[in-house]
Amino acid sequence: MILNFQGHLQAITALGWHALEVERNVTVAVEYFEKAYKRGSPEAAHNLGHIYYSGLYPGKPADTVSHMVDDQ
Repeated sequence: MILNFQGHLQAITALGWHALEVERNVTVAVEYFEKAYKRGSPEAAHNLGHIYYSGLYPGKPADTVSHMVDDQ
């Protein structure tokens, strides 16, 4: 269940953290973090990046920086 805190970015981000770390529900965490990110939360952006980079983002493979490194 996603709650609406009408722009309270810290509360929305905290709910995302709780979903991720306590409930172990990445899908719900991503929903909260995306909601906060769209309202300008840098913490939510960081958390989404970490989830994506770790390969936990629902429906998306892990991102690595290896494609940006020149092997020469």
